Amino acid sequence: MLNQKVLFISLLITVFISLISLQSSEQPPDTNGVTLELRLPGPTEGLIADPTVNKRFVPPRNNPSRAPQTANININFNPADCPNATTNWPSDAEAAYLYAASIWEGLLVSSQTIEVDACWSVLGNGVLGSAGAARIHGNFSGAPIFNVWYPAALANSLSNSDLDSTSPDIFTQFNSNFNWYFGTDGNPSSSQYDFVSVVLHELGHGLGFAGSMLVSGGTGTYGFGSGFPFAYDTFSENGSNTPLVGGFTNGSAALAAQLTSNDIFFDGPNASGANGNSPVD
Repeated sequence: MLNQKVLFISLLITVFISLISLQSSEQPPDTNGVTLELRLPGPTEGLIADPTVNKRFVPPRNNPSRAPQTANININFNPADCPNATTNWPSDAEAAYLYAASIWEGLLVSSQTIEVDACWSVLGNGVLGSAGAARIHGNFSGAPIFNVWYPAALANSLSNSDLDSTSPDIFTQFNSNFNWYFGTDGNPSSSQYDFVSVVLHELGHGLGFAGSMLVSGGTGTYGFGSGFPFAYDTFSENGSNTPLVGGFTNGSAALAAQLTSNDIFFDGPNASGANGNSPVD
């Protein structure tokens, strides 16, 4: 029988706060005042369904209906540029999505509306959904560290402006061919997947809970060929507290060895503080 674990939102939030809290004394390179921008191709992998029943419920820190809204998330259901054929969103699925977004709205702080595309399609076998930033930005006014990529929603918040009003900030898609539970009480049956939990998880990726490091052909890289790390990457370190960015050469076997060592941690100050002052593995 199937069930979807309800994720721990508190730790995810502290990771996002860690991304916002980046500080650096680095001087910007000579970019002639040009802000860097890169359009991402969209998430190629997704959250895979686990057939193991592991039921756990962690309620939102604040009741979304009563929590002060410190950010605004606008959901565009089935926009014209969805990559796969879509069917109409069920009304209860839309309501569950909006509920999940409202939890994030009460936890984030941003003056800029976060635009999210949401597609309802048949996805790959076992794929519950996928999401990611639609664009990333670097070297903009307000960027804490130069030559680092920030996902659109975070970059807009840091710059206090909409760096690209022609594009959504986050792209999400969810599998219409699953036995979903659309309630908001975190109580699916043992044969259902909790939709609110999955949406919360995927929106977290789009907000910045995602890195760019990968291993291919024995070589470890980050930045998808740009040479610049994602903000999330800058918090990655090994068990000896050596940061992967700066501690190992991008495009090297040494970085690949680290990435496949099973000894990598996330060491943002807020996330570590919420994890008993220990890096998150």
